[in-house]
Amino acid sequence: RIIQRNLDLTEEERLSFWPVYVEYWDEMGQVADRSIALITDYIDNIVTMTDDQAEAMLAEHQAIEKERYRLRKRYMKRFQKVLPARKVLRYFQIENKLDALVTADLATSIPLVR
Repeated sequence: RIIQRNLDLTEEERLSFWPVYVEYWDEMGQVADRSIALITDYIDNIVTMTDDQAEAMLAEHQAIEKERYRLRKRYMKRFQKVLPARKVLRYFQIENKLDALVTADLATSIPLVR
């Protein structure tokens, strides 16, 4: 709803944008699932974590971030095929602001490793 209210799409743009958006978030949802699994693993092991577990978590975190970047890059091109560049930029600005809110919330609720 936030995106819909702030993107100001024409009817033609809506018909082209939303199917691509749904595909994008289906794929991003898989990346989010990996992040949730990583956070859960971290919380489950925070007290007894070994260096090997920490290294594996760092590698998984890096792989998740690479996948996010790869998806954004690929879908940015797809969005540009259905929207003017200014609206694509606006969409990613909105997404970045929403991501920042989620990241800030997670940062305050996940304790540091011991």
